[in-house]
Amino acid sequence: MPRNTETIDLREEADRIDSELDEIAEKVARLNDEADEDDEDDANAELVGEIEESFEKVDQLERELVGVHWALDEWGDNRCGAEKDDGGTCQNPADSCPHHDSVGGTVELTIGGLTTGEFADVQDRTNTARNEKVGWGSDPSVEAAGSIFQAAKGLVDADFLSDDPEFFEKQQLVSNSAPQFKEWLSARVDDLTTPNVDTGNFSERLERAQAKLES
Repeated sequence: MPRNTETIDLREEADRIDSELDEIAEKVARLNDEADEDDEDDANAELVGEIEESFEKVDQLERELVGVHWALDEWGDNRCGAEKDDGGTCQNPADSCPHHDSVGGTVELTIGGLTTGEFADVQDRTNTARNEKVGWGSDPSVEAAGSIFQAAKGLVDADFLSDDPEFFEKQQLVSNSAPQFKEWLSARVDDLTTPNVDTGNFSERLERAQAKLES
C-alpha cells in the first residue's frame, strides 16, 4: 500500500487551481507595477525573474486545470446533485436545473505517495519497456512510459475504477487519458511521495555564506 494517501474531489480541485491562478495574476500585476516604478536595473532584473517564474507556474497550472476539467467531463455525471428540502438529491441536468445553482456532479479519486518498493517497481517496469525497444537506437527513450507507470502506481482508487483494481487497469486508464490529466495526476503523486520536511531555503544559505566571506 502507498505510504500516505489523499482523497481528492475533482470539482474542489478545479476550484483550488482556479483560485491559485487568480492569486498569481494578482501577484504578477503587483510585480509589474513595482517594475514600472523601479529604475534600478538590479531590482528590475529581480522583479522580471519573479514574473517569469510566475508565468512558468501559470503554464503548469493551466495544463493541470484542463486535465481536471477533462476528467470531470469524462467521468463525472451531469446531475444537479443539490440537496432537496426532502433530503433527497436533485436529479435535474446540472446545466439546466430550474431550482438550483449547480455545476454538476463530481469525481473522487484517491492518490498515494510511492514507497521505495513501489518506486522500484515503476523503475523495473520502465527498464522492461526500454529492453523491449532494443534496436530502436543506442538508448531508446522510455521517459513517457515511466511517467505513465508512476501515475498509475500512485492512483489508489477512483469512482471510475473497478473494485480493487489491478495495476494493468490503472495503467490502461492513464494511457488512454488526456495528457493534461496525466500531468496533473503525476504532480499530485509527486507531492505525496516527497516527505514534508523543511530543509531550509538555499538562497538564505547562500546569503549567509556570502556574508561570511565578506566579513
